[in-house]
Amino acid sequence: MNLSRIAVFWPGLPQLWYRSQWSALAYAMFFAAALNLALLSTFYWYQWYPLWLNRLLWFSVFTASIWSAMKSLPTWNSLVNPPVPANLDSRFMDAQRQYLQGNYIEAEGVLIKLLDRNPEDAEAMLLLGTICRRTKRSKQGLLWLQRTEMIERGSKWRHEISSERRMLLDQTQESLAANATNS
Repeated sequence: MNLSRIAVFWPGLPQLWYRSQWSALAYAMFFAAALNLALLSTFYWYQWYPLWLNRLLWFSVFTASIWSAMKSLPTWNSLVNPPVPANLDSRFMDAQRQYLQGNYIEAEGVLIKLLDRNPEDAEAMLLLGTICRRTKRSKQGLLWLQRTEMIERGSKWRHEISSERRMLLDQTQESLAANATNS
């Protein structure tokens, strides 16, 4: 068994971790509280709780854990690797291909259409920021990066966003310096 699959035994954790479903946070927190109470009542507060209550608590913890595993294991692959709609994936691949061939305007058009269908597409916004840098539109590129940072899916691209922002800011300073020497 893959070590990450152990997460299925913690109610709510797979949905919270792999899908960022904040509704699962309540299940995960409730299970954590029950597990902590069971541990404390067994090893620390054992005089305070009757034995039947301690056993009932452990039975509840184990039942919840098994229920979570039975619920999460059949859908494990879809939790870890959510399906990407074929048309969106192929459009993004087309935009990447256009970008790599230097066809920035065509790539930008495809990405704008992607964002019309899915306004939370962090990858499309990040690539738009890069295209703006390549086409010397630093202000617009910075706006795309800022927009990417504001959405939840943008958090996994923090490093790339900061790197791209540095390059855009350097480009802005270079163009200001060039304008100052030309004046």
